[in-house]
Amino acid sequence: MTWSIRAGGDADVPACVELWVSAVEARDGSAPEGTAGRARSKFAQRWVSFAVAVADEGDSGRSAGTVGFALVTETGNGFPSDPPGAAYLGMVAAAPGFARSGVGGALLDAVSSQALAGHPSLVLHVLTSNTAALRLYENRGWRRHGEIFAHPLSGADTITMVLDGADEGRATGGPRPAPEDGRAA
Repeated sequence: MTWSIRAGGDADVPACVELWVSAVEARDGSAPEGTAGRARSKFAQRWVSFAVAVADEGDSGRSAGTVGFALVTETGNGFPSDPPGAAYLGMVAAAPGFARSGVGGALLDAVSSQALAGHPSLVLHVLTSNTAALRLYENRGWRRHGEIFAHPLSGADTITMVLDGADEGRATGGPRPAPEDGRAA
């Protein structure tokens, strides 16, 4: 199945919240109480960049549904220890069946480029146990920032990561060849 990235909008929010809960459950075995409400509250903030990955239904070109999304909100929506002026990458997720398919990286590239056009840096928070996400971020130029802290819902160890605007070329990973497995990039 192929997929494509497009700008997200208000109509996408319910599907993205549902996808977020599913992705957390797939990653952690269950989603802490309040996960959906916390996700909805992030969408209530002022958006800097919002991208959605949509699967295409065969040759018809019709959408088969949302398979990933990424949301960047305005400065100040993360934690007080975040770098000043940094836009906040509050959520990036791929549907469980699309994990490690390139969807997350393509979404990250799309929102990072747009957000860094208007902000000196981006900040995100990731569970230290989420090694796949850590690898994805580090491969795109994100660096660890500050001390490990407890996640507000799960209590799991969490680290802050920052992407500086000067690193934007690495954020997109530079030019890449087209995927060879039928994905639309």
